[in-house]
Parts: sequence; structure tokens; C-alpha cells
Amino acid sequence: MCGSGFARGKGVVDLTADSLQQFSILNPDLLDINQENRILKSWKIVSKKIVMNIKDQLEDKDWISFNKVVLDEYGIDRSVYDQAMNSIKKMIDRRSNIRNS
Repeated sequence: MCGSGFARGKGVVDLTADSLQQFSILNPDLLDINQENRILKSWKIVSKKIVMNIKDQLEDKDWISFNKVVLDEYGIDRSVYDQAMNSIKKMIDRRSNIRNS
């Protein structure tokens, strides 16, 4: 979501109605109990971690594993993960460069 709009400072992002209509949200009703349990088991690991900055979280093996478990359980191709991480890293770099200029 934060990569879809344009920055207004202090973490605020403007989004258009068109960009909001293109969002996809995972529907937990599509999961069976085994899939839910696998996601919850992975969530328990990351939920006990200290809050880290986003760059560290993107490199953390437990968070990577959690995200891939979610993708697997929803039947989403894992290549989406790499694409999303690359986009997030580029967005962070762009916003850091803007802030530092």
C-alpha cells in the first residue's frame, strides 16, 4: 500500500480511488484449518521478535519464512515474494534519498 501512492511526509501516503480498487487482500476464509495452523505456527515465531526496522526485517530469516509460508498456503507463486521485496527495497531507497537531499 505504501508503495502505491505518493509520499506526503511523516509516513503519510496519498492514494487514489483507482489504486485502491486494484488492491488484493488475502481472504482467510479460503484456507482450511491445516493451512491456517501452518500460518499461525510461523506467525508465533515472528510475533515474539523485537520490532526491527524494515530493512532488517526484510533480511530476517524468520520473517522471510513467514512470508513464504503465507504465499504457499494461499497458492501464490513464490516469485511474487522476490518481486515484492525488490519493490519495497527500491521504495525505501528512493524515500531515503529524497529525505536526505
